[in-house]
Amino acid sequence: MSNGHATTGRQWDVGAWSNPVTGVLVLYIVGIILYVAGVPWALVILIGLLAGAALTWSVHQAGFRRLGVAYTAACAAVATAWSSYASTVLTFDVFAPEATGVHLLTLAGACLPLAIVWVVLLVGQSRTYQAKYVASQSVERRRSATDAAVRAAGIKGWAMTAEGANADRLAAEFEIAPGGTTFRQALTLLEPLEIALRAPFRGAVRLEQPKGGHVGQVRLTCSRRSILADVLPMPPVPTGPRSILDRLAVGRFEDGERAAEVYAYQTTSSIGQRDAGKSGLQNVMIDNYASCLDCLIWTVDFKEGSVARHWLEPFAKGHIPTPVFDWVGFTAADVLAMVAELDRIASTRARGRRGDKIKPSPDLPAIRLMIDEVADLLADSGMDPLKRKAVELLIKVVRKHRSEGLDVDVFSQRATMSFLGPHARDLLSQTTHKNILRVDSPTEVFNTLSIANSQLGGVDPSEFTEPGSLMTVRPGSRKAARRTYYLPTEDIPARAAHYAAFRPSLEPTAAQGASRAYHERWTNPRMTAFLTAIRDGQAFALDTDTDTDTDETVAGTAPATAPAAAAPAVSGVEPTSHLRRLRAVLHDQFGTEAGEARYDLARGKVALRVMTNHIRATGADAAPTRDLLAALAAADTGFEGLAPRDLAALLAPYEVEPVQLGRAWEGNPRGYRLADTAAGLDREPATDDPARHDAATDDAPEPVLERSR
Repeated sequence: MSNGHATTGRQWDVGAWSNPVTGVLVLYIVGIILYVAGVPWALVILIGLLAGAALTWSVHQAGFRRLGVAYTAACAAVATAWSSYASTVLTFDVFAPEATGVHLLTLAGACLPLAIVWVVLLVGQSRTYQAKYVASQSVERRRSATDAAVRAAGIKGWAMTAEGANADRLAAEFEIAPGGTTFRQALTLLEPLEIALRAPFRGAVRLEQPKGGHVGQVRLTCSRRSILADVLPMPPVPTGPRSILDRLAVGRFEDGERAAEVYAYQTTSSIGQRDAGKSGLQNVMIDNYASCLDCLIWTVDFKEGSVARHWLEPFAKGHIPTPVFDWVGFTAADVLAMVAELDRIASTRARGRRGDKIKPSPDLPAIRLMIDEVADLLADSGMDPLKRKAVELLIKVVRKHRSEGLDVDVFSQRATMSFLGPHARDLLSQTTHKNILRVDSPTEVFNTLSIANSQLGGVDPSEFTEPGSLMTVRPGSRKAARRTYYLPTEDIPARAAHYAAFRPSLEPTAAQGASRAYHERWTNPRMTAFLTAIRDGQAFALDTDTDTDTDETVAGTAPATAPAAAAPAVSGVEPTSHLRRLRAVLHDQFGTEAGEARYDLARGKVALRVMTNHIRATGADAAPTRDLLAALAAADTGFEGLAPRDLAALLAPYEVEPVQLGRAWEGNPRGYRLADTAAGLDREPATDDPARHDAATDDAPEPVLERSR
């Protein structure tokens, strides 16, 4: 290949149209014609140079290998030199055969080196064709084997359209012919299909219907290794803040592909037996939410704070000014106080909302209420008036307040309706993101979450043997088993300390008139005792006599929060100064040099998000740099005075670069493409610190699918 151009199938064809044997005769005849026509030699040279340069450049741009490009240039030079000479001298004279022979031998001698290079090109051409033939034969054999396995499993009427394989898995795509085995029928034939494909372990074969395809398209995946038994270490903390609108990963699919979802505007439920990995999944979800600059976390821990304890340790010991959680509760009364507060906040936000949904931001953060062991709330809610009121309000929040950025995550070991109580179906039916860990049987999944076996894609959650193995059911998500990341509890305090700089505050308009429960959430006797127990390393005994006051409000005052960074101002139509405040916090926490480096990475991520949203709002596929700089300056004062070169430096760690936008834009300005900025949002920044490079966060390579002819 030449200069990085893609190799094409014509890279050897330069030898086909420039055969030096026929070239000698053609040039000889052309020279005679030029002499007879009386064309000036200077004009011949000019035409030869222009034509030769154009031809050589075309070959270079077409991706010919360097030897072919050099050969083309040499042919053009010889042709130009001979033509200019022949235009002034009669090279063919029937009355002077000796002179004619000398001229012909001279031309042949000049072309001899070219003939040698031409032979080299032909040899390479033959080797290329041979390699392509061998590769095609291996692909055909593999296709034949996969096709035969599908037929041997009893599946009829499936035509393979593409297939690819890598070290981790084989993937093939099929079209179902009319009258052929349907997708649901094929799901009942997974075991025969595993036998026919010689799968290395049970559950290695998966059938999926690709998103966006028609009902007759099926994708078959056969994993060569499963990561369900592996320990997947939690990726390092992100250098800069993320957004709840980003795709957040809790682990990987069993074939190694990164499993990431958008959790904004989604209610999740997670069910599973004891020791199935539910607490580990909850910690990974907390870590994801804590890394977001536009998400507040409220949590209710019915297990006397066993999950919240590790996340609050650096705050309780005075190491950080702001806790990961905005509110922590322990009892049904706390749930009632929280959902009542969410209902009030939703009303406040609905009055000022523009459009169908609010867009979470540091000034208007999403709020996620996480309830561990929700069975303690639901089981006897029909007989307990306080629990019944809490559940009714909780269901109202789940049903009606997603558009205000209020979402709920519930976790339970008890997966059957008889344990969860009469309100369980109302609550669980509203969840859009269902995590299923190990259960007794698929029937239990259907009875609890109304999920049929066909929705599980052949995955049987009752056969999960390793904690942290789960199946996530959500529209558009892969129907394949996953393994959650492993986050050791001893690592949680350090991660919580890192996220302190990212924690937002409740917007002032919603904070006005907050209930006394919210006002005193960090100073009430129970929370004081809990923080003291964490600081002193003692066990915490829950005192139910100090339950939360759920009704009384403190109007006209901001809530008394835990010590925190400066609260964000109401943005209105003016740009905020959030980035400048973040810079001060990072400088204070990490020092001037390290803090500035982290600040630049955070600015780059925020800039990508603002740029992506701006380009999408214009409906175009790109935007000039000047327009994007104006949008950035309007979004945050931390971008004021930013020059194009400074913006390029901010985006460089995310592998996003400016490009010429082309003639479609007036003046062909430099700018940024939507595809590049959106891709940059999903990347972790490239830094000089090797510890920040996490190979585990990169998607496993997909098999390259080769289309059947």
